[in-house]
Amino acid sequence: MRPKRDGWNILLAGFWNRLIFTPDWVIPHFFPGEQEIETHVALLPILPIIYKTHGVSLEVSSTRLVLRPPVPFADEGLLRIEKMARIALDSLPETPVQAVGINFAYEDNHPAPHLLAMFNDVDDVELGQLGWEIGERRLARRLSRRDDVLNLSAVLKENAVTFEFNFHIEVGAPASQAINRFAARKILALRDAATELLSHTYNVEVEDGDVAGL
Repeated sequence: MRPKRDGWNILLAGFWNRLIFTPDWVIPHFFPGEQEIETHVALLPILPIIYKTHGVSLEVSSTRLVLRPPVPFADEGLLRIEKMARIALDSLPETPVQAVGINFAYEDNHPAPHLLAMFNDVDDVELGQLGWEIGERRLARRLSRRDDVLNLSAVLKENAVTFEFNFHIEVGAPASQAINRFAARKILALRDAATELLSHTYNVEVEDGDVAGL
């Protein structure tokens, strides 16, 4: 099972003032010392403004900031986007923040039989008799362990199995309080918790050197 590139990010859900996120403000705060920054300005206000360099990206919309690492799984990139998330919270302390989501995804295009067996349904025949075809099967769990809350989904689509991990930190407070719940290096601990869960619960091995979507 491989990390899925587009499934790795930190999401800061809140009410962000897009007008603050000009290149003159964003670059010294999030990309200091970088010489080549790609800026993508959407024509529609509902779409995000995207700043990107060396694979690291910051997506800005009025309801969320999304930070993506250059390569999933690698410590350096994960710590960089974690630092950027903390900078956003620290620099805009009055911003109402609803939640912080730390997200990982893994994909297997050749899943073992025991993974496919998880999705066996009892209503396949009945649905087929009514003309319905199952395009996607999804199993969802909401888990908690001490202070960590995990929304875990397993998806079967076109014979590929994807595991989606959403570690959820509820905030409902100004960004100045959110940063206190977003501990440094937390992203590495949660990544390791995800890979441990895959290994011990679902008996799959993560190939961290091979990334789906590259």
